Amino acid sequence: MEEASYKSGTVIFSEGDPGASMYVVLSGKVKIVKKARGVDKTLAVFGPGDFFGEMAIISGKPRSASAVAEEDCRLQVLERPDFLSMVQCNRKEDRMTLSVMEKLCDRLRDTDLQIENLLIGDHLNRVADALAQMKPGVSVGDVAGRVGLPKERVGGIVAKLAAAGGVSAAGERIESLNEEKLRKYRDIQTQVVDLRGEDDTLRIHRLLKSARPGTWLSILGDSNTLETQTRKMAESMGYRVIESVATGDGEWQATVEV
Repeated sequence: MEEASYKSGTVIFSEGDPGASMYVVLSGKVKIVKKARGVDKTLAVFGPGDFFGEMAIISGKPRSASAVAEEDCRLQVLERPDFLSMVQCNRKEDRMTLSVMEKLCDRLRDTDLQIENLLIGDHLNRVADALAQMKPGVSVGDVAGRVGLPKERVGGIVAKLAAAGGVSAAGERIESLNEEKLRKYRDIQTQVVDLRGEDDTLRIHRLLKSARPGTWLSILGDSNTLETQTRKMAESMGYRVIESVATGDGEWQATVEV
């Protein structure tokens, strides 16, 4: 096995890269990061004696997260062919062991995707993100379970995505997915502003005027009057109200496309 050294801040591999090797930390520290809506979130930090990158070397699938040297570090590198030669795969038992490891890696990869989804703050973006990873035939309940939101809330969002052409649905069953449109709804940057307990229409006006074009502004409030004024101001500025829904206890959330 070869050794490699990396300076602090160096990217060892990036999410989506082909996975051809795993690493053992000999010295220093390495952090595993996942990008959610343009922001890197640290999932784990590994030190001497720890290993990482094993999911890709076992399954042969692209990296599910990025690895960055948090400190100057020295790593031992194990390439996929060398790993497979260690697991001879000649006996039936060896092939079964490798099959189990591949299945475990697939499950861990799915867990990484769910973690990434939970890092998304806006409900509409979160549902679109989950649907972009799922297959036709899933139910609203399936999506709700994945994103951790009430089924009724997800049903309303699915209806809006259907109206926008992101999905087609029959009852609670989602029959087809438009991945291109879902990616747009997933990736759009949303600014969430909590105005609950306030009644400041001037602040809403300033928020709408200062919002960056191509983004969404999601306003949380607890006043029907404020919701109506938000809608009127947005429409008078030529912006589109993506959704405006009650979220419980008299509260509501209005999302405006700027």
